[in-house]
Amino acid sequence: VSWNGATEVARWRVIGGPSVGALAPLATATTEGFETSIPISAPPRYIAAQAIGAREEVLGTSAAVASG
Repeated sequence: VSWNGATEVARWRVIGGPSVGALAPLATATTEGFETSIPISAPPRYIAAQAIGAREEVLGTSAAVASG
């Protein structure tokens, strides 16, 4: 994931699933500068990223994309 300058992002969460309407958390990572790598073992059919604030609130969610 890439940081867009939003200083309130504390962590990133990867969500994924078999359809756009069935996404669930897969992994999280603490923000590490401009880009943060979040490895996942087996990508599901659809995947998206969420920006998470210090109070665990979802600040934003990317559009879900097909992973392959």
